[in-house]
Amino acid sequence: MNKATYLLTLPILEIEKGLDLGRAAGVLLNSSTQKVYLTLENGHPGQAKILDTADIEGVGEQYLLIKNKEVLKSVLEDTSISEMLKECYLLLGVEVVDASGTRLGEIQDLVFDEQYIISSLILNSGQELEAESILSVCHDRIFVSVEKAKEQRYVKPEYVKPEPVRPESAKQAPAKEEGAKAQAENGNATYVGFKMGKTVVSDDGKFRVEKGTVITEALMQEAERHNALLSIAMYAEE
Repeated sequence: MNKATYLLTLPILEIEKGLDLGRAAGVLLNSSTQKVYLTLENGHPGQAKILDTADIEGVGEQYLLIKNKEVLKSVLEDTSISEMLKECYLLLGVEVVDASGTRLGEIQDLVFDEQYIISSLILNSGQELEAESILSVCHDRIFVSVEKAKEQRYVKPEYVKPEPVRPESAKQAPAKEEGAKAQAENGNATYVGFKMGKTVVSDDGKFRVEKGTVITEALMQEAERHNALLSIAMYAEE
């Protein structure tokens, strides 16, 4: 993310000819489209130009790059720009007032997302307000509602790693494990008549029961002697 004050410190270079076109002096917001523009004044009213942030090719540590100087629109010569400016407002240094009528401070900086849409306002009081809190934009001040921002704040869903696809008997095992363990420990588990859904071998290697084997009382007792009763319970299928 970029901040407005950082963009204003960078010389603007055009990629085609490598010319230094100066630095931006201010930030404009179109209240209708929410698009953001940078202003270049160059010391003379007739030379004032507007740069649509959509035309920014890159922002680095030393320069702000644009394709060519033709993307800079003259404020006085381009009639479409003069019409568009009727809906635009300078933002830096503008007073911010809460919906309760409390003055919160002035805009010291702006934070942009990757598309140069304003994501938050940074005030000279140190407070940062989300863009969703903006109620209206005027020439001299912006009205905000902190409560509105809280209500509309986007909460990113927590990522849940999908489980790998496994055979049905293996899918059942985790869900059954706790219950089977509790039953086995209590000595009241009985899976006599069930079939094994998986071949099980005890840790000592002395007990083995093949997949498809019908579980009997004797098999349960043998599994218990080799500490394999839990495995029987986990992979038993009706």
